[in-house]
Amino acid sequence: MFDIFCVGDNPVKEILPGVKQIASETDVRTLTKMYWVIEPNVKITDLSVFDFRPSDYEDIYEHVWKWNDNNYGGVKLKPRKTSQGIKEHDEVVCVKSFDVINKSDPTEYFEAHPYATHVWVADPEYILPDSITWAPDNFEPDYIHSFHVPGQLEHKYPDQEGGIKLYPKLWNNASTKYHGYLDVTIKFPVIRTSTPNVYDVDTDHNYVWLVDHELNIDDSELQWVPSVFEREMVHNFHIPGQLEFKYPEAQGPVSLVPVGVSKPDIVYHGEISVRYQVLKVSDPTDFTQRDHITDEFVWLVDSNYHIDKGVLDFIPNLYDRSRVHNFHLSHQLEHLYPEEMGGVYLVPRNWQDAELKIMGVIDGVRYPVVYTDYPEAYKQREYYDSEYVWLVDKNYRINPDSLTWTPSMFDDDQIHNFRMPNQLTEKYPQDMGGIYLVPRDYKNAELKIHKTCPIEDEIYDVFRVDH
Repeated sequence: MFDIFCVGDNPVKEILPGVKQIASETDVRTLTKMYWVIEPNVKITDLSVFDFRPSDYEDIYEHVWKWNDNNYGGVKLKPRKTSQGIKEHDEVVCVKSFDVINKSDPTEYFEAHPYATHVWVADPEYILPDSITWAPDNFEPDYIHSFHVPGQLEHKYPDQEGGIKLYPKLWNNASTKYHGYLDVTIKFPVIRTSTPNVYDVDTDHNYVWLVDHELNIDDSELQWVPSVFEREMVHNFHIPGQLEFKYPEAQGPVSLVPVGVSKPDIVYHGEISVRYQVLKVSDPTDFTQRDHITDEFVWLVDSNYHIDKGVLDFIPNLYDRSRVHNFHLSHQLEHLYPEEMGGVYLVPRNWQDAELKIMGVIDGVRYPVVYTDYPEAYKQREYYDSEYVWLVDKNYRINPDSLTWTPSMFDDDQIHNFRMPNQLTEKYPQDMGGIYLVPRDYKNAELKIHKTCPIEDEIYDVFRVDH
């Protein structure tokens, strides 16, 4: 058994006896031939990693595992003597998970937690999961990372800046990077009952789902969160294509119930909005790639697509829940998918004998839009983590809903320029216009000027009046 050291406090000390807390790796004192180091803000997800023993030929190397699919680190096995190199293992054995605080800034937190590298600062009105596992890549500079939370406080944070931010320890001079929505899952307990409209529930949780026991829906599909203005109300939903004979009116078979609220009002929402996990893969026809996920449905999407996960809001009806559903994305990969079938699949848990149902085309990809006096200043897109960002001359009058164009895989590394044919012609008299779609890696990108513009003029309301 090799000694195990954790930098700063770590919950693994409560699970594995003998784990020693240190302030930094320079504090390691060990008599074993090799020793383990757990970095700060790391949660071990696979304790069997500590059973690893290198061969006699590999114990001269430092061994390092992954904390997500793209980054090594978090857990290291190091020789007591000087390492002769690094051997990387592709297994993900841990995650980075930072504390969440509700302060206005993290100064006091970092003073009290000297080993912490980052901390989340969140608006206290958000409902958040017990842990957030998003973390910046190993070699990313010290940004303040700003996020929205899907379906929450959008009235309070209507622009690019969200209400939850990840601060690095050296945050005072850090720039802010805007990411859009944070990928979090909020789950409340689910009770299946023959009386889903009886809301007197005894539980320690703040909310509980009451579901008609005849309904065919998985717990993983119930992830909706109420707005801050409606958190003491019952929220009732229908499920598409199910129990319509039993619930023909506004009342549906699923309710999210606040616990401890006397005589709550009821909000009838109609059909529930469900988001399934999305995996971008090189071969979306290999359904075994979803088998490690226990959710009822998982999206497999060709990794060459440019896609906004928000457009994947399809819910199978009762009679189609055992089928695999296939979709196209409009105007994308038509050379790879020239026929009916596209490269987007919604795959059920038990897919082995499932029939395939072809559904057609999904429209819409959304990238952040910056309205600016200087759309040719590409550096403005660096504050956004999106694959592309629109830079639009703020004097244009455009329909923002028409900003759905996306490049093909053959020119997705270029900057794309568009000119509105009937606007700002004195400012942009030639082919080049004041609208740019700028990729993440723009510094060495070529500029492609498009002859036609897919963006529409602003739409105005029309009022007819009597003379």
